[in-house]
Amino acid sequence: MPEAIDYIVKVSDLKKDAAIADIGSGTGILTELLLAKAKTVYAVEPNAEMRLKAEERLGEQFAFRSVDGKGESTTLPDQCVELITAAHSLHWMEPADAKREFRRILKPGGWLATVNNVNLENDFLEAWEEAMNECSFDFSPKEMRLKAFDPDDYFIAYEVVEFPFRLLHTLDSWIGASLSIAFAPSDFDAAFDEYLEAVSDVFHLFSKNEHVEIHGVTEARVGRLAFS
Repeated sequence: MPEAIDYIVKVSDLKKDAAIADIGSGTGILTELLLAKAKTVYAVEPNAEMRLKAEERLGEQFAFRSVDGKGESTTLPDQCVELITAAHSLHWMEPADAKREFRRILKPGGWLATVNNVNLENDFLEAWEEAMNECSFDFSPKEMRLKAFDPDDYFIAYEVVEFPFRLLHTLDSWIGASLSIAFAPSDFDAAFDEYLEAVSDVFHLFSKNEHVEIHGVTEARVGRLAFS
């Protein structure tokens, strides 16, 4: 993903004194990579538990600003950012309302960038998805909130580049990744321990030398926000 961030910075001609709004920032995975690229990075996240995890990791960094907000209502001032980023988050939003809010907070000439990991199919991830489906936790209310992400809903014009990646996960890092997804149960859910056990079992089934390896492609899209 660092290569994707460098690409976004280059295309948007982002300056060091700029401000970024990372929308649907979750636990701060993308936010962390953006902190070295701008003076201020607003991590906008509606989920309190995920927001707290980002604050615990990144709160001492000068550029980091944690914001309780969502794509349709960020709570940010008008025309306050040069760049809006979204990593696997636009599919949670209503495009018309989110675009209206994006236009409000973007400075004139501002940019929108999306980052998505694709082509992740392999036996390990398929087994993990099967374990999720067998878990007693009800994922359906969250799944029903998903919107189909169509770039043409958000961009008037854009460039897209793919960057191959290879991830090595330990058990701890894989558990962290599994808990950071929007579908995951929280620690107060009855099925939380069951989910952790399922995640761990799948890891041990596929791990080699205490690691699992995932290959995929990071898709970075940078462009101008649609007018309507």
